[in-house]
Amino acid sequence: YQHFKINPSGKLLYQPVGAVTGTIAQSSGSVNNGQWRQVVAVLNSPTVNLYIDGAPDGSGTLGGSMTSLHTEFGSMRAFGNPLYQPYTGLMDDVAVWNTALTAGKVRSLSTITAVLGDYSASKMDKLFQVYDGTLGSYNDGTRTWQKVTGLTEHSAGEAWTDGSTCHVQFDAAGAGVSSSGGSAYASWAATNGASGQTLAQDHDHDGVANGIEYFLGGPNGNTTGFTPLPGVVNTAGTRSVTWTHAADYAGVHGTDYVVQTSATLADGSWTDETLGVTVTISGNHLTYTFPAGDERTFARLMVTGP
Repeated sequence: YQHFKINPSGKLLYQPVGAVTGTIAQSSGSVNNGQWRQVVAVLNSPTVNLYIDGAPDGSGTLGGSMTSLHTEFGSMRAFGNPLYQPYTGLMDDVAVWNTALTAGKVRSLSTITAVLGDYSASKMDKLFQVYDGTLGSYNDGTRTWQKVTGLTEHSAGEAWTDGSTCHVQFDAAGAGVSSSGGSAYASWAATNGASGQTLAQDHDHDGVANGIEYFLGGPNGNTTGFTPLPGVVNTAGTRSVTWTHAADYAGVHGTDYVVQTSATLADGSWTDETLGVTVTISGNHLTYTFPAGDERTFARLMVTGP
């Protein structure tokens, strides 16, 4: 077991029980002041670091290895009794990561609230993924985040706004994520004379929906006029179609765009295809691979944002 708890004097303790026992790390400050506090324990074996409201406060070294993790919230299990010495305070937005967070990421969990209010750990995890490069971009429903560099006027873990743009810096080198409020589609619509129209409409009557032109051209692309669409390619008997989106289009598959197929073209017959199975993404290229055989299959790209 790994105990992350508060002792009678209000200090944080990291205290494993099992192959490794004893108090490994203890904070110098108390969190038991009747106010909401953010507390974090990071195990980057063999080092354990504690944080209070984003600031480091206590560390230690694990004297052995932890091979498994048993997780319970609000209680300390002892002698098989999960209700032994229960935690009697309040908890909110509890999160467990399967990788050690950097000090910058830990601090950002606290500083982001001053900028965007109650920004959940699940949303912050998406920002971490964008920064780490495992997620190209993230739309939180209000803004779209992308990785940036050159944020050197601030320190690691700091979050701030610059007009309508939000920034979070994650490391001392100035790398982090930034986002602009408002709709990127609105920017495309203004450029192409389609303000007030939906993504499903066709502002230039070329048979290509606004959303598809926005996907192909990006927020600042002028795609007014005839917009060519990709055709089916047959490579050694494997048929596929590839759409290439603009470099500054920041949509997320499954949230802002999806490939759909139908055998009949009838309304209600279209189904979403699965990323990693029939749909692949390589850089800016979105590819759908048709099933083998002679079965009739129609494919289309649906764009709904961001």
